[in-house]
Amino acid sequence: MNPMSNQEQCIIDQAIAILRQRLLNGEVFDNPEVVKQFTQLNIAGDLDEGFYVLFLTSQHQLITFEKMFSGTINASSVYPRVIARRCLEVNAASVIISHNHPSGISEPSNADINITNSIAKALSLLDVKLLDHIVVSVGSTVSLAERGII
Repeated sequence: MNPMSNQEQCIIDQAIAILRQRLLNGEVFDNPEVVKQFTQLNIAGDLDEGFYVLFLTSQHQLITFEKMFSGTINASSVYPRVIARRCLEVNAASVIISHNHPSGISEPSNADINITNSIAKALSLLDVKLLDHIVVSVGSTVSLAERGII
């Protein structure tokens, strides 16, 4: 794989800045394609697995986008209680979770599906809705909601 040039990285950084600004200006985050593009641009290039959360208002506007957990090249420990606590801190009504697969294969694993179900169950006790889980790799993204898993 060829390393990215400075010019290419600058273009990507500008695209991310534009997307973030649009979202922070109240654009509604209810289109899976927008979410997939946003997560792809933000986390696909990470060398280690990371787990991110988009905290949203009741109208699906972005409150904050945060990396919650870091891992290794093929795993990341995720704790639903930490996500739940942060939801209460930022007053989120719903969330979209996302993580990257540095392997380049965005197919969700059984562990991905299990943690999704655990997070959804924990958040439902707080009246916070899990809208989607996006698995990201350099070449593609998978939405568990689009697949009917959520």
